[in-house]
Amino acid sequence: MQQEIDITLLPGVLREIAELIGLPATMAIVQQYGGVRLYVPKEITQDHPLIKLVGICNAVTLSDSYGGETLEIALAENALRKIRDKEIRDQWPTLSQRKLALKYRTTERHIRRILACSGNDDDQPELF
Repeated sequence: MQQEIDITLLPGVLREIAELIGLPATMAIVQQYGGVRLYVPKEITQDHPLIKLVGICNAVTLSDSYGGETLEIALAENALRKIRDKEIRDQWPTLSQRKLALKYRTTERHIRRILACSGNDDDQPELF
């Protein structure tokens, strides 16, 4: 599902990371390290947390590109919200609005708003 989200929603370095290792692995990094710094070692050891988080190939790719750097991992709230909203629309009507609200820890009213929106920001009229 996440592959369908536009990576241009991601800020700076996260967009670069997504181009290297893909959106699902990048979003796993955001969910684990969003809002804090992440040091990427020059050489990845077998017990490094990145291997468990994104897999050995992706961890090595990150190390090859960013080894020795400390990356500021943004929260990427806009991208996470778009992913969540798409997941909600994809699960409707298999799951009821009530179940979706409970699953995503929001209100049924908010679920209805999400379902009413096509997911395309271009549908929003210009305000100014």
